[in-house]
Amino acid sequence: MNPIVISIIIASATYIIAIFSANWLNQRHVDKLMEQMDKRIQEQGRRFDDATIATRELLHTRFAAMDEKFDARLTAMDEKFDARFTAMDEKFDARFTAADEQFKARFTAMEERFVVRFKAMEDRFDERHRATEQRFEVRFEALEEHMDLRFDNVDLRFDNVEQSLRSLDDRVRRLEDPLFKPTLR
Repeated sequence: MNPIVISIIIASATYIIAIFSANWLNQRHVDKLMEQMDKRIQEQGRRFDDATIATRELLHTRFAAMDEKFDARLTAMDEKFDARFTAMDEKFDARFTAADEQFKARFTAMEERFVVRFKAMEDRFDERHRATEQRFEVRFEALEEHMDLRFDNVDLRFDNVEQSLRSLDDRVRRLEDPLFKPTLR
């Protein structure tokens, strides 16, 4: 073999080995850096978790204290309002009882007056109704007689018209007989 080809092959092999070894060393270095970053991230995560837990505990204690304060204040306000509403309820009951008695007496008197007035109005309306019925009855009887007379006149006219039609019908038959009889020639 040619010494130039051999030296080119050796140089190529050396070059390839150098590239792979440099790549391998670089990869090792990157892996170490990644491990260091993972450790830092885990440490930061642990610190964050610890800080979060501490903040949670602090917030829980503060909210528990605020909750106790609000409960105490709300209980005191509830008791005050209950006392005030009880007093107001007693006052209103006393006032409404007195007003109820007064209104019952007034409504009873008004009801009695209205009953008397309505009875008088009913009597007047009944009397007027009877008088109106009698007047209408007389008028309807007169109207009925008048309408009967008119209908009788209409019936007479219809009878006259029917009689005229019959006589016309007879005339037409008489005229048709001689005109329309078939003749033999």
